[in-house]
Amino acid sequence: MVGKVTKCTKSALSVSIGFFEDIYLPSHLLSHPSIYIESQKAWQWLYSEDEKSPIDTKVKSELEVDPDHSYIIQKGDEVRFRVRSVDFHNAVNESARQNIKIKEEAKENVHARRRRSSSVDSTVQSSIPPCMKIIGSTNEDGLGMTSWW
Repeated sequence: MVGKVTKCTKSALSVSIGFFEDIYLPSHLLSHPSIYIESQKAWQWLYSEDEKSPIDTKVKSELEVDPDHSYIIQKGDEVRFRVRSVDFHNAVNESARQNIKIKEEAKENVHARRRRSSSVDSTVQSSIPPCMKIIGSTNEDGLGMTSWW
């Protein structure tokens, strides 16, 4: 699949394919070896043609990187990835639990004002995981930024 990077963090890349945005490429499934560059909020693949002498990511710093042998992925870039898993989460159960909790609180406080809606509170909703989440990887040939291939 091909999508656009919407966010880069030390733990993962977030990707959107336009109509769906809950796609995550965890750091351990990115092209190896890769390092996270905090100052640029980007991931960098440290490519080495010599398989016998791989690049040591612990020693490498962003100032030492050879631009001819490294590739940067940052927000807005188009990436090709392979789907590793599709995870489903039953959000209806979470919503029902929140509604039950709201009703129990209202019963305890007889003088409580009636809530505007019995749906899930938007402040709580952010902690609820998405209904569907895709986990992908770029650690195979032909995957990564589309401009690399």
